[in-house]
Amino acid sequence: MAIDKCDADTVAPARNRVTPTGDIEAIPLRGAWTGNRGILHSGHEIVRFHASDLWITCALEFRGRWHEQWQPHHYTFLYFHDEAVSFAAGHRPCAECRRDSYNTYRAAWAKGLGVDVPFGEDDEPAIAWRADRSRDPPPTSSPAA
Repeated sequence: MAIDKCDADTVAPARNRVTPTGDIEAIPLRGAWTGNRGILHSGHEIVRFHASDLWITCALEFRGRWHEQWQPHHYTFLYFHDEAVSFAAGHRPCAECRRDSYNTYRAAWAKGLGVDVPFGEDDEPAIAWRADRSRDPPPTSSPAA
């Protein structure tokens, strides 16, 4: 995934770091995880909060893939300081690059809800929470309970 090649002493950080509340900020912390919410940028500016109900957290490296940041018509790479931040912000593990974590996440949802959670519907509770960000943190903040 794209990694900002910046020296924190000489270049201001890009506005692509996600806080625990889900806000997208320009902070100097380097991300241990990446993820996305769809195409959020125009040029090098974030112009929307999200463009998809699918909010995922990905490994920084997967199968040697690398993508340039801020490409037109391509999802916006976001960065999380750690996995706890990504969960608190309402993101879930990616089903492709983090399959084991994703399966653990789905199993936790199924156990917590007392039902089998069909593929694709595991985002539904977080989607409802995101509609009103003034509520308590989403239940995804501790899926391994």
